[in-house]
Amino acid sequence: MNATPTKAPRSRAARYLPLLAMAVFSVLVAAALLLAQDPLKGLGDWGYAGAFVAMLVNNATIILPAAGQLIVAGLSASLNPVLLGVVGGIGGTIGELTGYALGVTGRRIVSAENLDRRLRRVPRRLFGPALFVFAVTPLPFDVAGIAAGTLRYPIWPFLLWVGAGKILNTIAIAVAARFTIAWLERVFGLGG
Repeated sequence: MNATPTKAPRSRAARYLPLLAMAVFSVLVAAALLLAQDPLKGLGDWGYAGAFVAMLVNNATIILPAAGQLIVAGLSASLNPVLLGVVGGIGGTIGELTGYALGVTGRRIVSAENLDRRLRRVPRRLFGPALFVFAVTPLPFDVAGIAAGTLRYPIWPFLLWVGAGKILNTIAIAVAARFTIAWLERVFGLGG
């Protein structure tokens, strides 16, 4: 007699519930961004917290871009660009968990055998650096996040690799914007 307890089979609705919740969240964020005339306008007044929220929302939307980088660029004129990049990068990293979660939940619904076969060709030791490259460059990270979730890439290494890339990316945006704003003020005599 087998003493191990068996799991009760999950109903079809219970299997789809996490994916449905993720889809509803993404649609609500996208709708808020599209319907509001200037949805992230007030975040600039929040300073570092505004950068955190703007980048979180920017990266939480699947496929649809938001204005997180523009807010970081604007805030760089009055805030420390390195600290701004760190705070914004952390927000962006947390936002990227939506793609990861979509990959984890989508795996239950879609037969991922073909995707698994292709992704498993990438050596496991290269997956983290690949996540970093996608996070630090303007490549479409949603694809990498969904792939990481589908392959059940461990969450902590995911957060570390993506966090390092997002922080460096956001620091680069903030520093470049700071120097560009200063240059424009000098050349055109702006800013008083």
